[in-house]
Amino acid sequence: MRAQNLPRTQAISQVTAEADSGTKRFLDHERQIPQLCAALTLSPDERAAVRWYTEVMRTMIRGHYDRSRTAGRNSSQAAPLGQLEAS
Repeated sequence: MRAQNLPRTQAISQVTAEADSGTKRFLDHERQIPQLCAALTLSPDERAAVRWYTEVMRTMIRGHYDRSRTAGRNSSQAAPLGQLEAS
């Protein structure tokens, strides 16, 4: 968010809102997958592949979320950027 010259707390809020929105969209789309598979008349093997891919995506999203919560990078309590870059 440096390109927008936002204060750190505002940039963090904006990034958090974008991540929340993306996660909500994924969950909304995920709920529609069974209907999509039916509409496409996918075979059982194809449906299993779609379920597997969806689980991989869910795991990746969850991993990124968990890491963001523990890393402190997006915390308003984190060290100023200048201190982080000097490390």
